[in-house]
Amino acid sequence: MKEKELNAIIKHYKSNLGEFDVLEYTPSKNLPFKPQLIISNPNTHHDYYVVATVGVSDCKLKGTYSHCEFVMLLDKDWKFKLDNINHNWPFELIHKISNIVYLTDSEMGYGKYFINDGNKTFSPTSDMGVALIGVPAMLDTRFFELKCGKKNINFFIITTATFDELKLIKHIGGINFIQRYLLPEGEDAFILRNDKI
Repeated sequence: MKEKELNAIIKHYKSNLGEFDVLEYTPSKNLPFKPQLIISNPNTHHDYYVVATVGVSDCKLKGTYSHCEFVMLLDKDWKFKLDNINHNWPFELIHKISNIVYLTDSEMGYGKYFINDGNKTFSPTSDMGVALIGVPAMLDTRFFELKCGKKNINFFIITTATFDELKLIKHIGGINFIQRYLLPEGEDAFILRNDKI
């Protein structure tokens, strides 16, 4: 990634999320692409952790959104036991989706979804097994798009759904599912939780 683009992304995160740290996390599988992860702790901008990628936008995709980065929202009580699948599955997931972007040039956009390997949940203590791509409407409206020279970088949120919800997503589409069922609940519907632990 060019230094100019890297600096622009860092500045974009700081102005929209506040201060952040680099999250040192190595995925359990040896994946070819390892984006840098940053984490912004709960603060005056947001009452939850925000984990975000740096470097995915270096990959060019087909379609309207040719360059993107990802964010995830984690409950403010999330326990960061990075060697435990019950706690590290969001980081595994964000790496997996980043690698899909890196290894393919398929389109990325609002309402796209990914089913976990083997139709299994992301962890033994979660009902979630589907990742759903949305627009981070709960953050500042300027957050979604960053103009960096001739390149537009879009920032998508990764949220999750159950396999029962997947039937509905397949029936009405990911965008309609987000608009009908998640957006009316507000930002809480997009925050990942570990309520079963």
